[in-house]
Amino acid sequence: MQLNKHRKGRRPAIAFSSQTCSSPKFTDGGNGETKRDDGIVDFAQNDNDEKRSPEKSRRTRDKKWELHFEKLANFVAEHGHTMVSPKHSPTLHSWMERQKVEYRKREMNDPKHCMTDYRLERLNQLGMTWESLEDRWETRYDELREFYQTHGHAHIQQSENCSLYMWCMAQRRQYKRLQEGASSTLTPERLEKLNQIGLLWDPSEDKWMERYKALVRYKANYGDWCV
Repeated sequence: MQLNKHRKGRRPAIAFSSQTCSSPKFTDGGNGETKRDDGIVDFAQNDNDEKRSPEKSRRTRDKKWELHFEKLANFVAEHGHTMVSPKHSPTLHSWMERQKVEYRKREMNDPKHCMTDYRLERLNQLGMTWESLEDRWETRYDELREFYQTHGHAHIQQSENCSLYMWCMAQRRQYKRLQEGASSTLTPERLEKLNQIGLLWDPSEDKWMERYKALVRYKANYGDWCV
């Protein structure tokens, strides 16, 4: 009886060549692909190379900027202004605040700013306001104070300055909220400033003053009160 050369339960040893475990060599396969000598296309390495590319990073940033700009343009088309609140859209509000930071860096001649002429022009076309909310309030208040110093009162009419008139109406709404115990942007400091120049908080008083001024103009033109 002929014995089997290999014992039962054992397998013959397998000899590995030195080439089996050698690292593959990479060659340029064209079209942005990296090929190994074993024929496998290595996309991962190519992706990492692209991630390290400054040009690709710039294109990605530009694409994100355009997407946010489009959202802002849609907001302006719907609401007529660029004052996006965090409650309405936290992401868009944060992006806009970042644009203001870049704008200030540009104004300070910071070489690292990202506010290009192209971006600045497009944002200005949408009516972007570069001031902070506090600065914007102070600017409007200065306009009203100048009106007060010129005319002796703060009873501005819509026909005289529409945007400033609307701002005064907004302050009255905030005053009403304050009186009702609701949250209001009319701080004690702002309230004191507006009281100092005699802003009327009751719209009916403002209408009375408007009629009174019309009567005074009539008297100046015609010399009597017979309206």
